[in-house]
Amino acid sequence: MKKLVFQYDPAPLHQNPALQAWLQVAGSDALPVAIDHFIGQHDRSRLFRFHGAGDQGRAVIAKTAEPKSLEKEYNVYTQVLPHIPLPRLKCYGIGRDDEGRTWLFLEEARGVSYRENDSLHVEQASYWLGAFHAATTGRFHEWGFPEIGFDHYLPTLQEAIDRIAYFRKEAEREYELGRLIGDLEAYLFRIRSEWKDIKQKLAILPSCVAHLDFVKKNIRIDFTGSEPEVQVMDWGSSRYGLPIRDMAGLDMPAYQEAGHRMGMKLTREELNWGEQAGRLVKTVLYLHEEMSNPELLERAKSIDNLKAYEQTFSSMWSKVGRSE
Repeated sequence: MKKLVFQYDPAPLHQNPALQAWLQVAGSDALPVAIDHFIGQHDRSRLFRFHGAGDQGRAVIAKTAEPKSLEKEYNVYTQVLPHIPLPRLKCYGIGRDDEGRTWLFLEEARGVSYRENDSLHVEQASYWLGAFHAATTGRFHEWGFPEIGFDHYLPTLQEAIDRIAYFRKEAEREYELGRLIGDLEAYLFRIRSEWKDIKQKLAILPSCVAHLDFVKKNIRIDFTGSEPEVQVMDWGSSRYGLPIRDMAGLDMPAYQEAGHRMGMKLTREELNWGEQAGRLVKTVLYLHEEMSNPELLERAKSIDNLKAYEQTFSSMWSKVGRSE
């Protein structure tokens, strides 16, 4: 995921739609000294940076997207995070411009981008998430998030099976590619055949608020203070329920330590199993996305990608699936 890139927006301030909504939220005295706009490849969400508009002259990020998604984010920032003793971004509010678009206004995240291959970064993110999951356990009725369980991923698994069957037929003339696709198809069938068993094992995990997009583009870590501060963004996909997708790839000792301090009573073995099941689910999701590309068989990197999926399934299955 590429870093967000902003550039100066030369348009007059009164023509900026986000500014219209911002002044309704913050008042007419909160004019920014300059505005940048995000350079992106899609228009699903628009972002602006308002220089000097926030507390102590800090920048404010203005974001527009689907209203339901932004309202969910607003709920997390204003109803959930303030009651948990964790670092968090300040949310200034939510408003609408003259054309009816909804905008969310947040303090700009500080620090460095999260690095998944940096053990210190992973430890800090794991500690933050363990505390967050523990603190939101058993509090569904307070916030009314849509729910998520293991069966949420079953339609995606079935679609991946259907798609990979098509590619297997198309790749029959290419031995190595055909073999890889056949092996992946076999793993997907095995996951489906043991779905109920895996689901039953996961019942030990608590239901809590799950971010569901806890990846590097949505995490920054500020090391400038006396203690590192993890700042988590983009809660539009969050739900209440099974948190394994968040747990995938994290440091379970740090996650467990933070969780236990907030009342979580899971053993290391139970947490490790949940983390491994999360990796399995994320691999299915990534493979499903890969299989949605009709040019898969023509791409030079396809074999390397499929080998990586095969290795991941093989490793995870030895820990999550039934023994042979």
